[in-house]
Formats: sequence, C-alpha cells, structure tokens
Amino acid sequence: MKRAPVTTIDPIDIALAEARDDSLSHRLLAHHIELVDAQLSEIRIKRLLWGGAVALMLGLTILLVIAMVKASQSHALIVEPFHVPASLEARGLDGTTIANRLTDRFAAMRDLSDSSRAEDSYANGADGDIKIAIPNTGVSIGEVWRYLREWLGHDRRIGGDVTLVGDEVEITARITGGKGGSFRAPLADPTPAIDAAAASIFKQTQPYRYALVINNTKGREVGLPLLRDIAEQGSEIRERQWGYVGWSTTLSVLARYDEAVLRARQGIALDPAFGKIYANLGDAYLNSGRIEPMILASRESLERVRTPEQSQLSAIGFGHMRDSSNVYIDEAIRDDEDLLAALQHQGTLPEYNGNARTARMSTLIALARLGEFRRAAASLPLLPFSDPAFAAQASGVVVEFAAETGRTGKAVAMMDRALTAAAKQIPKGMALADVVPTVAARYAELLIASGRTADAAKAIGPTRLDCYPCLVARGEVAAAQRDLPAATRWFVEAARQGPSLPQADYQWGRMLAANHDRPAALAHFAIAAKRAPGWYEPPYASGRILMAMNRFADARAALEQTHAAAPKRADVMLALGRAQWLGGDRAKAKATWAAARKLDLLEPELAWLKVIDAAVKRAS
Repeated sequence: MKRAPVTTIDPIDIALAEARDDSLSHRLLAHHIELVDAQLSEIRIKRLLWGGAVALMLGLTILLVIAMVKASQSHALIVEPFHVPASLEARGLDGTTIANRLTDRFAAMRDLSDSSRAEDSYANGADGDIKIAIPNTGVSIGEVWRYLREWLGHDRRIGGDVTLVGDEVEITARITGGKGGSFRAPLADPTPAIDAAAASIFKQTQPYRYALVINNTKGREVGLPLLRDIAEQGSEIRERQWGYVGWSTTLSVLARYDEAVLRARQGIALDPAFGKIYANLGDAYLNSGRIEPMILASRESLERVRTPEQSQLSAIGFGHMRDSSNVYIDEAIRDDEDLLAALQHQGTLPEYNGNARTARMSTLIALARLGEFRRAAASLPLLPFSDPAFAAQASGVVVEFAAETGRTGKAVAMMDRALTAAAKQIPKGMALADVVPTVAARYAELLIASGRTADAAKAIGPTRLDCYPCLVARGEVAAAQRDLPAATRWFVEAARQGPSLPQADYQWGRMLAANHDRPAALAHFAIAAKRAPGWYEPPYASGRILMAMNRFADARAALEQTHAAAPKRADVMLALGRAQWLGGDRAKAKATWAAARKLDLLEPELAWLKVIDAAVKRAS
C-alpha cells in the first residue's frame, strides 16, 4: 500500500506515519493511549467521589447548623422518670408512670389557662413542648439531639424521687433553675401529691398561665395577687407586660374599671410598643362607658398590632383582638355597614372565649338596624337561651330586635326579666349601674320610649358621670320630663366628653325638633351626620324636618344620603319617594316606592304604602 507523503517535521508524527500497523512502535503507542484513557477515567471517578463527599459533608454541616439553631431555641419541659423504690414499682407506681401523670396534669392546667397569648412568648417555661425523657443506650440520632438541646437549648428538666413514709408516699419534685418541693398523699391514692407537685412546677415555669388557672378554678380575687406579682416582679419585661394584661383584664371582669384603667396604663408605661395592653385599656373604658378614650385606645392597639408575630398573640387571639377593636369603634360611631362586616368576619374565626359565637349573635342586631328584618328574625329562635354562658347576650339581641321593629313594650319586658336574672350575679356591694353602666343607659332609653319616664330617671340616676351613653340618657330623661335646660346641660357635657361621637347631638336635635326649633335641630343633626357618615338616622331626621319645611330638594338630598347608609331600609325609601313626589319628580317617586315594596316591610310601612297608593290614585 502506498503511503501518503510526510508533510510534518514533528518526529512523533513522522514516526507514526512511517510505522506499520503491526510494528512494535505502533503497538506500544496504542497501549500508551489505553493507559492514558484509564488514568483519565480514574481521575473523573475520583472527582465525582470527592464532589459527592464534599456535597455530603456540606449537607451534614447544614443539617447540623439547623439542628443547633433549633436546639438553641428549645424551651421544652423535659420530664424524666422519677426514682422509685422497688417496693412501689411492684405496686405499679414506677418512675415513668409518675412522669406521665405529671405531664397529664401539665396539659390539663394549660387547657384551664385559656389565653390568647402566643406559645413562644413565655419566658420561663415550655414553648408548647412537654416531653417524657426515655433513656436510650448507645449513640443514636435521638441521643445526639438530646445532647444538643442540653448544650445549646433552654430546656428545663424535671425529675425527683418517690419514697414510702409509713402508709403515705412522698413525692419530691425538682426542676433545673427552680425550687424543689415534697408532697405527701396516701399510698392508696397518690393523686393529691402528684397534683401538688405539678402545680408547684407549673407555677415556676409558667406563672402567667398558673395565675389564669387559679382565676378559673379558685376565683378571680384569688388569682389577682398572682397577676399583680407577675406585673410588678416578673423575671423579664415580657412576663411583666402580660402580668399587666391579666391584672387589668381581671379587674375589668370584677367591674373595678378605674383600677383596670390604672393597671393598663402602667403596662403601657412599661412598654408603649406593646399593642395588646391598649386593647385591655379600651375594654376597661368601654365597660365603664368612656367611649371617646375607648376609641383612642382601640385605634392605638390596631396601629401597634398589625401581624401576629409583633402582637405576642396566637393567630386566633390576634384575629379576635383586631375584630373586637373594629367592632367597638364601628358601634361607637354607628357605622352599621362596617359593623356588620366586622361581626361577620369575627363570627367565622375559630372560637376563643365565646367571642365568635357572640359576634354571630350580634350580627342579627346589625342586620335589623340596616332593615334586613327577615334575615334577623329567621335566626332568633336559634339563639342559645338555655346556655347560661350566652343567655344574657341572646336576650340582649332579642331586646334590640324588638326595639328596632317598633315593639318597645316587648323590649322593655324582656329587659326587665334579663336584669332581674342578672341581679343575682352582681358582686356584693355593687349595683347594675356600677357593673354595666351602658346597659343601665340603654334600659333608661327604652323606658322613656315606653312612657315610663320616672323609672328611666331611677335607672339612670346612679350611673357614673364620665359614662358617655349615661350622659346622653340623662339628657333624654330630662327632655322627657320637659326640663329642657337640664337636658341641654347633659347634652353639652356629653358632647364635651365625646367630641367625635354623634349620639349626643342626635338626641339634642330630636329634643329641639320636638320643641319646634327646626333650624337648631337641623344644625345638630348635621353635626351628628358629619361625625357618623355611616349612620342613617341623623340625615333621616333632617330629611323629614326639611319636608315639613317644604324644602323638598334639600329633603331629597338628605334622604339620598340616608339611603346610601342604609339601602335596605324600607322606611327610608318610602320617605325618599315622598320627597321626590313632593319635589315634582313623580316618576322617580313611583320607581322608588316600587323598589321599597321588595324590602322587609313592618306594619308602619305597610300602612304608609296604603296612604301612598291612595295619593297616587288620586293624582292619576
């Protein structure tokens, strides 16, 4: 075979070109190439192995770092098996059994301490983690995890001894960083000693929860000193914050509202950024009828509590706190549409302390105010009248529904029965006006509407003079007694104490209208409407006065504002149609009246429609 000419001067290339396929040099070169390929393969495999090893080490390092971080954040209670003599173990009372029963008691006490506080906000105790320590032999992942928690974490370990003393057992419980204690009980039933040991440990590890347990089992007067001690002497500022929360809440429940305000303000002074304490302050103001400062406190809580993380509240507690604050504000300024939305939202939340159920009941009042009587009436029979925890709220809903539908006599009769029942639960030395002054004010208003002015004066007399609804009711009572100067003084004082609230000016305007001072009445209705643009009643009252003054265009404008605030109220639409009719827009009036017929009509509206039908027939 003829070889190709050599065109290179590289000696290796020349040798290759000159070598025959079966020459020794060719075979050596081929073998060398095979060796090089093998070495390259070996290098690639080593690189892969080294890469895998590095990735594995990196992964293990990351896992170890994560485990170390989680271990450093651990605040669990670790209950170790107690040391028990063999004689007791033979009776079935071994160390693991004692540990299990202690853990059961811890869980029961936590259930009794129903709180909106977030688990991770507790400074001294468990973060929701209570464990039984089970000894292992050898080295395992579980043992490594335990060593990390012991080294880096904040777990508190509980252990102790059980000894036989005559016919009694003595349980000695110890906790790291705390005080131990010994408790005795009969050998036949060691439960009291176990319970006492659990209570002692629970008090040390979770003092706030323990105080709530005492509140719920032994009475709030007994729990109050514990909460005071936490607020004033707590181990950390966070514990002290919650001490003030519990202290002020308990005082409010005991109707000691001025003290509750003082303690809430002390909590705010401790940490002005802590939003929950503003909600407590708002509760104390609301319960005592100080509505203007309640609004300010509630808005502060909403401003400072925007996420569950910054609130120190559980997700459920966070939702209820925000919805309750919005409900209080909307009720105060009578923004009925927003009130209904807030109540409906709160009613969908998981239950906490009865708040969701109460919200669902209160939606019936909001619906009735907005004219949706049939929707509200359909749910009245479903109210929990037989449940002692909710019977008072259920009665209150029916009272307001009766008042909204014009059956004032029935409203008063039901309120009489409810207050008689409630009198048995009022603390000794207190009266209705002390415990629920706002209820006393509402009762007085209903008594006036039913013609029982003397009883209304008696009901409102003992109420506090910084209670805004009480001042307004005092003015209404004086107006009903025809003491207009006294009524004016009460309305002036109420307006001074509640500069952003509409009720005083609204009732003041009603008094002036009843006494034929229409311009002054319109001025006060205008003030009320400006302060509460979502409340239909002030512009409704203005519209009716303006029609009586033959100012039909102005009346129509006022009633259109009314309709915007309460589009499903038939009485509003009938009045708007009348203003349109008298103003010359009869086609529009007929359309408005036709729309009103599709709404929920009460007896007065049905009677009014007959008059309208007769007027339309005569005009045609």
